[in-house]
Amino acid sequence: MTFIEQVEDLIGDQDSGLDTAILQYLTASAREVQSVLPPRLKMRYGTENVLNNGNGLDIADKEAVNIERNGRSVSEVPLGNKADVIDVNSLHFATNRTPIYYMQGTTLIIKPDPSATEVARLYTLSYPTVASNDTAITNMPSTAYYAVVLGAAIKFLQNVLNTQVQTDEDVELAQGTTIQIQSLTPLYTQELQRLGALV
Repeated sequence: MTFIEQVEDLIGDQDSGLDTAILQYLTASAREVQSVLPPRLKMRYGTENVLNNGNGLDIADKEAVNIERNGRSVSEVPLGNKADVIDVNSLHFATNRTPIYYMQGTTLIIKPDPSATEVARLYTLSYPTVASNDTAITNMPSTAYYAVVLGAAIKFLQNVLNTQVQTDEDVELAQGTTIQIQSLTPLYTQELQRLGALV
């Protein structure tokens, strides 16, 4: 059963013209669900990127899950401190024992510069997207799928509710939609809490 069909099981059959909207809500929910997954679980589904120079790594559309340089954790500093991390007189000076990173646009820069003998390992997880016939989501455990479906159903119903109230001014229909949202929201919250506790 596709994710669209699973959402429609919760909200009722929709016109096929609304599939695009449902897909947008599925993708938004998948990204929301991914954000609550524990880092150890994300690392199982992520990609290891090895850096051996100072060029950094473009992580557009990716989440940085874990960053280490030469076996040491790397801490983030604001972009405004990038001059300090190379200044030996600064408290923010990056050393082999206290490596740092900062974001410059979508590029993640690690200091001191990684090298062939002191590499950095950056574990990333791509942000998910859901297509019309999908029954699985790349880089996401199947135990998270139900939360994605619940989140998309709620988002879709909230949009329907907005139309019912603002455009149609149909209070009776709006009450029914509100009841649907209220019945699904606790399930979604419980799923997010369950997923956040996974190891």
